[in-house]
Amino acid sequence: MIKTTYNGKKYTRNFAKLILGYLGLEGFVEFKIENAECLSFEDKSFDTIFSVNTLHHFRNPFKVIEELVRIVTFEGKIILSDFTEEGLTIVDRIHQKEGVTK
Repeated sequence: MIKTTYNGKKYTRNFAKLILGYLGLEGFVEFKIENAECLSFEDKSFDTIFSVNTLHHFRNPFKVIEELVRIVTFEGKIILSDFTEEGLTIVDRIHQKEGVTK
């Protein structure tokens, strides 16, 4: 059985649990909330790591990337995606219209 770990916000985790239940995959994922700058995982413990639209939330994104490099295997992959400055400006405008503040 392949196991995976998810680190994210509580509401996102709850949504992910709902989807996993629907797909019958509950036993394949372990949910953890951790400090991304100091992860508890052993060195070289993941084959694939992906992060989508999260790096802009961290005070020290380069420290987070160092941690990802530490925990990915030598043959592994790290897949990062985040907003451009233009994208962040658009998201900020959307949040303002929705009444969401930082």
